[in-house]
Order: sequence, then C-alpha cells, then structure tokens
Amino acid sequence: MNTQNIEFALTVEPDNSGLAARYSEVKRIRADGGFTIPSTIDLEKRTNPFLRCGEIAIRRKLDMVERSPVAVFAKLRAMKDIF
Repeated sequence: MNTQNIEFALTVEPDNSGLAARYSEVKRIRADGGFTIPSTIDLEKRTNPFLRCGEIAIRRKLDMVERSPVAVFAKLRAMKDIF
C-alpha cells in the first residue's frame, strides 16, 4: 500500500492503530529509498479497508451499518476515486 492509499484508509479508519503504524513504517521505508511491496495477505487484511467491508467500524464511519459489504465496497471505491 502506498502512502496515498494509507492516507485514504486513515480517513476511513482514523482509530486503526495498526494502520497508523503501517503509515509510519511505509513513510520511513520510502524515505530510505526502499520498497513497500510485496505485502502479505495478513497485513492487507488488517490495514486495507477494501478487504474489510464487513467491519463494523468501517460501516459506522460510512453510516452504512445495515448495508451489504458490496455496498460498502462501492462506497469506499467512490470515495477513493475523488480522494
């Protein structure tokens, strides 16, 4: 995940401490000229909101608690498109 993607994810999940830690790590790695890919499925599942559309924290943030994961994904995608 690049810094822009993480910055977007933080707007969706500002209280996700794992995501905040990943942001700091990615910024450090990039500043040192390193690469942040490949990633792991485990890391992505913990920090990528597109892979966790069923999470209540994300659904609450989007005011979509009663909506399907597919609807949540579509909303996230629309938000990311204009981020």
